[in-house]
Amino acid sequence: MYAILFADEEGAAPGISGALQWEYLPDARGDVQRALALVEHEGSSGFHFEAWGPLQTWESPDAYSARRKRDRLSPSLVADYCRTLGIEPFDLAFYAGPAVLIERTT
Repeated sequence: MYAILFADEEGAAPGISGALQWEYLPDARGDVQRALALVEHEGSSGFHFEAWGPLQTWESPDAYSARRKRDRLSPSLVADYCRTLGIEPFDLAFYAGPAVLIERTT
């Protein structure tokens, strides 16, 4: 998963469009893949939502038809999907080994 703050969120980088994307690749060969993306249109408050691949049994597909595109994929929904797979992306204790964070500041 990756997330870039949307323009109206505190701490968002000026001039950079926001995005939230989640990908599921259960097979190292890449045979089965599911991806969901919510992307902010550059220079506007519009959003684009897309879903690729076969729907998984543990997904909440009702969310994908929300009237507002921004409501179709949320950080909490992504966190729920990750938890289903045994991943805790927002819990620092989950990360046991060394890591590197590269942040673009300009």
